[in-house]
Amino acid sequence: MSKSLLSLCAIALITCGCHEDSSNGSPVSFQTSTSTLPIVSVVPLIDNTKNDYAWSLSDELSSALYANLSQRDRVILNSSSKVRAKAKPALEQHNPFDKDLSWMKKTFQDEEFVVFLELVEHEEVLNQSRSKPIDPSLCSAELRMSMRVRVIDLRSAEPQIVLQELIHDTHPILAQFNQVNFYQVPWKDQSFSISPVGTAHGKFTKELSQRIEDYILIALKK
Repeated sequence: MSKSLLSLCAIALITCGCHEDSSNGSPVSFQTSTSTLPIVSVVPLIDNTKNDYAWSLSDELSSALYANLSQRDRVILNSSSKVRAKAKPALEQHNPFDKDLSWMKKTFQDEEFVVFLELVEHEEVLNQSRSKPIDPSLCSAELRMSMRVRVIDLRSAEPQIVLQELIHDTHPILAQFNQVNFYQVPWKDQSFSISPVGTAHGKFTKELSQRIEDYILIALKK
């Protein structure tokens, strides 16, 4: 066999070896290893609003945030049930938005980042003039929401704040769908995602998830 033919055979074998697993012949995955992704805990949000919904806004919005971050596969999220269990006793003694961060390293020993959220505003407001009041059933409205967000970097000896912000959002609601005219279906109902509140929450939680993720990834590059 000539040297040139041997060289071609060798190249072919090397090429096949790069694309197949020698043990079973299946293609090798070239996805980024999850070991390079940051480990994050999202603590169930604190709801400090006054509302009369038939479900927990904390549970709903926390679940949506967790789902959004999970789907993007850019961070590793700790189990929400485990995070809730370890956070509950700590939050009974500490305010996560205070200056004191010292307790966080002990509470969240396995995490690289921890996210705290507080819903401080959630109100549907009718667009009605004070000088010329009209029938509320004819008024359009807007759902006003405000969320306090704090992201803590736990990788160094002392916890560091990488994001601290009060994020606002306003969602318009047509008159026929305001709280006077429309029965708001509850969370987990099959129609919730297309309801006025469900649509507003979906948009808001996507924005929040993106912002949280962006700041965590920026912190990793520093």
